[in-house]
Amino acid sequence: MNFALHLPFAVFAALGAMPSGRKRDRYVDENVRKAILAHLETARGTGIMLPVHGGMNRRIRLVKAWNEFISDAGATGTSHLVSAATRMVLQWSIDAHLKTRRMQSPHRDAMIENVHRSMCRHLDEGSFVKLGYIAELAPVPAFDDLRCETTGQHCRMIVEAWAPRLERLDMEESGEWVPLKDIDASAPQTVEIDLPTGELIIADYFRIAGFEKAFDKKVDALIGDARYDVSHCIDSEHGRYATTRATLAATGILEIATSDVTVAVHVRDDAVAVIDDHDESDETPNVAGMTRVGGICCERWTVLLADASVVRDLLKDGNGRLERFLASGNGSDVMRLRVNPGRWSVTFGEALHEPRRAESIGVSTTARTWFSMERITEDCDDVRA
Repeated sequence: MNFALHLPFAVFAALGAMPSGRKRDRYVDENVRKAILAHLETARGTGIMLPVHGGMNRRIRLVKAWNEFISDAGATGTSHLVSAATRMVLQWSIDAHLKTRRMQSPHRDAMIENVHRSMCRHLDEGSFVKLGYIAELAPVPAFDDLRCETTGQHCRMIVEAWAPRLERLDMEESGEWVPLKDIDASAPQTVEIDLPTGELIIADYFRIAGFEKAFDKKVDALIGDARYDVSHCIDSEHGRYATTRATLAATGILEIATSDVTVAVHVRDDAVAVIDDHDESDETPNVAGMTRVGGICCERWTVLLADASVVRDLLKDGNGRLERFLASGNGSDVMRLRVNPGRWSVTFGEALHEPRRAESIGVSTTARTWFSMERITEDCDDVRA
């Protein structure tokens, strides 16, 4: 391995001296990206690149890119990994110029050449580092600002001898960086909700005066500051699941995260399924054995559902404000369904986005499934006529 053959000193030195702009971008594309790709392909060809330790089932873009690259799984991983390593090399060159700007030639040139030599040595050894800011010219991990979209944890990826591993800063106990472990694959989540009247309200949000204040008050009373902690962070899969469970426990209202989509509602006897309004081929999908009854535009990236009696109780004003909200809806942001009263099981989660996983719970469709509901008993805590 000899990265200096791919990126000679003259190219490295010229890179850091260039001002940012299109000229430097072209220079990077023509020189650095090609050098990085050639170096990575050489390493992959020798079989010395290992999968990321602690990255199993974690949604971290760089981890996915690294693992896809070493398995030669496609261009997406290659592009992202090359881009990340290219930024690292660019930063080496820029920092070398900044840290030596007060020096005079030839000392300055010699120092920059030493930096280039150090960078090449690290890359030849399969270590991905950058220059630190505290110790003069001391290398530190290059990929130190990552976030797991599955758990919400912030972490870094250490790459030494072509063997990457994930670490997180243990703020609660040791104050040290500790290894992250592999996690289980995502699985469908299940909760139960009571529909005492069978008057099911579905909307992307209940835009009713006083609702948000009353809703937040109950949730805050149950979980307090944890609502704003990483454990309930809506930017992570596990955080979204925890928020769904907490809001249901606190209010009796189910809030399920979606993306910025329009969802279609399908029904069959004692079952409801909510899927994307369009599938990947931009066709309008169906759910086998079910009837489409409407759709909801998820402008807030959520779907809320609850028995009408629960919403009325939360608002403490009988029927007035809820009925006005329902009457004002244009059909794209709120629906009222008549279903059989009782306790319903709701299955949700990102695992259901795979059609085969959705089919395992009885939802056969070509689109992403957001959740499905099925009545499990006539009894619930408060059945109302």
